Amino acid sequence: WFAWKTGEAKDYYAPSLWKNSGFASLYLISNLVKWPIIGVMLGPILGENMNWRKDPKRLAAYQKATWIWFALFAIRLGIQYPLYKTNQLNALGVANIFLGFPLYLATLWGTWLVIKSVPITKAN
Repeated sequence: WFAWKTGEAKDYYAPSLWKNSGFASLYLISNLVKWPIIGVMLGPILGENMNWRKDPKRLAAYQKATWIWFALFAIRLGIQYPLYKTNQLNALGVANIFLGFPLYLATLWGTWLVIKSVPITKAN
């Protein structure tokens, strides 16, 4: 839609840049205020609710996992934005292949390794 609206083929990639900027900001801020978004999402699913916040090791694990996700979005943005700004659309298209599913799988795997390394905090 954006490419059609602006008449610029490169604007096909604009929503991805905005998405990665937004998610990178969300994950960064959540970690800086010590409410890592990964813990907020996984705590209730794993039966911890928010009790993980009282466990320094579990809090640290969720923060580390959140940094992994921040890195995913920052890496995408760091590679995509320069290619977008310099109109290197072929390179941007190829980069998006590697920055998509393969990087996402690596991020999931890293998250799993970090989270499983610390026992779940029991809910009260």
